[in-house]
Amino acid sequence: MHPDGNVGAILRRAPPGYGASPGRAAGLDAEAVLMQLAHDAGLPSPRVMHVLKPEDELGTRLHHAAHRGREPSRARFCAMSSSPRRVRYWRGSLARVIAGIHGLPASKLPKLREMTATKEIADLEREYRSFGWPRPVFELALRWLRERDPGPSKEVTLVHGDFRHGNLIIGPDGVRAVLDWELAHFGDPDGGSGVDLRQLLALRRDRQAGRRFWLARGDCSPATRKPAARSIPIA
Repeated sequence: MHPDGNVGAILRRAPPGYGASPGRAAGLDAEAVLMQLAHDAGLPSPRVMHVLKPEDELGTRLHHAAHRGREPSRARFCAMSSSPRRVRYWRGSLARVIAGIHGLPASKLPKLREMTATKEIADLEREYRSFGWPRPVFELALRWLRERDPGPSKEVTLVHGDFRHGNLIIGPDGVRAVLDWELAHFGDPDGGSGVDLRQLLALRRDRQAGRRFWLARGDCSPATRKPAARSIPIA
C-alpha cells in the first residue's frame, strides 16, 4: 500500500523477444536510469518509482514510473497546427526538450552504444539483408543514405533515438513526458532531431498540408480523440 493511497503508475516489463531490435536496445535498466536523470534535470520525463530486483521475486528488468496522464497524440497533434502562434510554440517546445536531452551530463549516464551515421546505415542494411527478401524501395533508400552519409560527427551527445510524436505524452500545457528510451545511444545530436517529418509536417511551413495529411488518414476525426489507457493503479 502506497502511503499516499492509490497512485496512478505505469508498469513496464520486458516480455519475451523484447524490442524489435534487441541488439540495439539500451535495456530496461538503462531506460529507468535515463528517465530518472531526465526527470531530475527538469525535463518532461516520468518519475521512476521503483526498479524491481531479482530478490523481489516479481520478475526481472521491470520498473514502474509515475503516471502523468495521456491524451491521444494524433488528435492533439492536429490542434498543434491550428494557428501560426501554436506552430511557433510547439516547435520551440520540442526543440527545448531535445536540447535538454542532449545536455544531460555524460558522467551520470549509463553505458550505452555509440553510433555514427555510417554504422547506423550499415546496421539497417544488415538487418534488411537478413530477411532475404529484396525490395526496390529499400535498395533505393539505402543507396540514398550511403550517398549522403555525413561521416563522423564533430559532437557526440546522448540521443533519444526515437524522438517522435508517438513517443510523447502531450497535453494542453505542452509536452508532459518523453517515453520509450530503448533506442537511446551516444551519437550525433542532429540525429536526435530527426523526428518523423511526415508527422511534423504540420509544424513546418505547409501547415495546412500537414493537417490534410492527418485528415486523409482519419487521425483528426473525433474517434481518435478518445483517451487511450496505458496505466494501471498501484494500491
